[in-house]
Amino acid sequence: DDVGTTRELLRGLEAQLAQMTPRSKRLYSGNDDDDDDDDDGDGAPCAKDCMPGGVHSRLPYPLFLARGSGAHVWDVDDNRYVDFHLAFGSLMAGHKNPLITEALLQCMSAEGPGLLLAAPTQLNIKVAKALTTRYGGGTDAKDGGEERERITYWRFMNSGTEATRDAIQVARGVTGKDYIIKMECGYHGQHESVCVSYHPPLEDAGDPDAPLSVPSHSGVPEAFTQLTRIVPFNCTDEVLEKCIAQVEGQVACIIMEPIMMNCGIILPQNNFLRRVRCICDKHNILLVFDEVKTNSTVGPGGASG
Repeated sequence: DDVGTTRELLRGLEAQLAQMTPRSKRLYSGNDDDDDDDDDGDGAPCAKDCMPGGVHSRLPYPLFLARGSGAHVWDVDDNRYVDFHLAFGSLMAGHKNPLITEALLQCMSAEGPGLLLAAPTQLNIKVAKALTTRYGGGTDAKDGGEERERITYWRFMNSGTEATRDAIQVARGVTGKDYIIKMECGYHGQHESVCVSYHPPLEDAGDPDAPLSVPSHSGVPEAFTQLTRIVPFNCTDEVLEKCIAQVEGQVACIIMEPIMMNCGIILPQNNFLRRVRCICDKHNILLVFDEVKTNSTVGPGGASG
């Protein structure tokens, strides 16, 4: 069957990965024959000895990278890769870009301002104004000439988790409502409101058109799980309306990636984003687009612009 074929393909890819990247595998778990061995042959401790699970993300084990330059990175086994990830767009100018390197060196020089002042600087204003231009208003031909609203206010965060947590908190505060809706398999960081159904076991997920709210791991209180309702990405209007009706008048926001990127790349279909926007307006629900991954990789105004 398709599931068996997919699993067999994944096993083959994992075996190929292990053959190509033996040092990364040892740095992850130690000696191949003894996971308790704490070095990779070079005297370096393995990741499992000092980090929970041995990896912050990416399974079966991470590629341990040694260096990057331009559009390429090299792992500890000296395999070269084209870096399509680029730190979710943070390195859109490439690794060790000479212009950025020069600017950093100037900041670090005796006459420079330094790199971290832990207080507002003029650069905050400059970057916020640049973002307003980048995500400015205008006429969107795809939406029948409808005017897009200019984003004029910006808050800088240290992580996507902080950004989505604060966005949901603001939505709840402004609306006075507690429930949120998110897309099944959508990932929005590591806080309780969104640690729900981002990789649910099939036997727990429920009906494809009416997914259940499944805590993504232990430690997520049941109260948060129940306050987070789930719908499929690219669902019909009827499915979304039914979900809203179950807690009518109590939904603060819908949070979603405009392009799903936690389970491959899934594009919106049948004018899905516009339909969600209209349903939110109909029910006085705020719409939160999480563009941590899409904001600078899709286009100048992100996926939603």
